[in-house]
Amino acid sequence: MFKSLSKFPEWRILAYLGIITLSWHLFTIFGSFLSLFADIFLIILLAWILAFILEPAVTYLSKKGLNRTTSAVVVYLSLAAIATTLLILIVPTTVVQLSQLSTTLPVLIPSNSIWSTRVETFLTTTLTSSITFASQIASLATILLLVFILSFYFLLSRQEISRLILSLIPEDYKEEYLFLEHVINTTFASFIRIQVFLGLILGLLTFLTLWVLRIDFALSSGVASAFLATIPVAGAILFLFPPLLAVLAISPQKLLITAAILVLAAQIVYNFLAPRLLGKALQIHPVVVLLSFLIGYKLAGAWGAIFAVPLASTLAVVARDVFKYWQEEADK
Repeated sequence: MFKSLSKFPEWRILAYLGIITLSWHLFTIFGSFLSLFADIFLIILLAWILAFILEPAVTYLSKKGLNRTTSAVVVYLSLAAIATTLLILIVPTTVVQLSQLSTTLPVLIPSNSIWSTRVETFLTTTLTSSITFASQIASLATILLLVFILSFYFLLSRQEISRLILSLIPEDYKEEYLFLEHVINTTFASFIRIQVFLGLILGLLTFLTLWVLRIDFALSSGVASAFLATIPVAGAILFLFPPLLAVLAISPQKLLITAAILVLAAQIVYNFLAPRLLGKALQIHPVVVLLSFLIGYKLAGAWGAIFAVPLASTLAVVARDVFKYWQEEADK
């Protein structure tokens, strides 16, 4: 294979190297330019994900006799009613509980402790940021409204968008596009739906555990745990921190029983429920899952960690199909 390099003159090799270098430089500039519109891309991405999550509900209502537009309206009105109710009930209580936690927890740490200054600074910064974020409800509501509107049109126009993209693809590659679209629908979207579902379950279990144990920060801990549990791989551990910090601040004597209950709940969810749900969505080795999570976090932070695993799964399915196709062609 390497003998073929002798056929290329030196100037052509240098030209190829120059093109690669220039392409990388242009890619870096283009990436910096796109970062200016990161907020817009994030809204579009969230809208696209929400449309995928709600697709089964709309399809179900459509099969019951409603047209697609009416089905989408019913689903989104129901979701809007639920979201509004949760915001009214949860946000004020969460802000108050976070404020109380930011003043209560540092008191538990002895002032002469080597960790006291670091922990107090970390808690103050983190919880203050959380309170500020929660208090900016008007800005959050605007973003949610944009996500709702865009996802609604994405859901209604899904078939039209797919046909438009298909019309722009050369005839020889249309079959590959349809396969890729199917893989994304069955792998990427299913993974996102399942992660959200697992997060809701663990958030609810966290809330119920602290509520039964009469811990004051049950609601805010449950909400925080639900969000953290949606993170692939790391979510299985991260969701424990909010409730354990709350118990440590209020009733340290209940720390062990709380940890035992939540660890048992996590074992049931991640070892029994999650494998059955993810069995059809993910078809990659656990080592690949961990590596993709680490690479995604390194490249794009928390958002990269969330989307790296389903992206790796999608690429793995495509790669396996391509390899299978090559083998079939070689056997002919």
